[in-house]
Amino acid sequence: MVTKQTSLDMVELSGEDVYPDWENLLKNNTENKDGKNTAKSELDISLDMLLDEKKDINYWQDLFNQMNFPGMDLMAVNKDNNYVLDPLEEHKIFQEKIVQFLKLLATENVNDLRTAGISESSIFAMEKGLAPVNWTVHLKYPLAYTGRLDFDNMVLIQIQPFHEDIHQFINKQILSKAGVARPEELYIPVPSGRVYIPMSGSFGGAGGGKAAAQISSNSGNANGGR
Repeated sequence: MVTKQTSLDMVELSGEDVYPDWENLLKNNTENKDGKNTAKSELDISLDMLLDEKKDINYWQDLFNQMNFPGMDLMAVNKDNNYVLDPLEEHKIFQEKIVQFLKLLATENVNDLRTAGISESSIFAMEKGLAPVNWTVHLKYPLAYTGRLDFDNMVLIQIQPFHEDIHQFINKQILSKAGVARPEELYIPVPSGRVYIPMSGSFGGAGGGKAAAQISSNSGNANGGR
């Protein structure tokens, strides 16, 4: 079964999700100091491995099952053709929201943070708007694919391996040898709740989630915020 959403452009700046142009992302991350087109090793993206043709839903379901997404749902989201937010303004707003979200978690989701293995000193730092080491605030649904910059669309998740794996999964659908593709429909791994707790296969806060082997379908908005 597939979960439908309606909009995705994903990029990372300073460890958080933002959504500027993929063209710039590809260019900036394939130029070395000499101006030669050489992919940065930290992105772990090999252009030879990027997909050139559209794969069917079964391909992405199988890949999802092979990768490390314990407890997440695989969601099908549609591109939002009305998405026009300026990337720089978007990044500024997101940075402000991240600080607010971290403070909120340190107040309302302390037990979830402890269950996720976050130390008391890190929780104290979160009260000041600072993320724990190897954790980042992730937008579950990208803004260009109907996501919103609100708390219902945010989750605190470990950067390695889970956050990086989510972006790797998405990159395989968007980047190709020919350049950048923006599919009308995109499949994305989506954690539920405010704090991702992979050890128990569950999520903090408003958790839940279907079996990882499923692709969900929902013609409405899965963010809760719109």
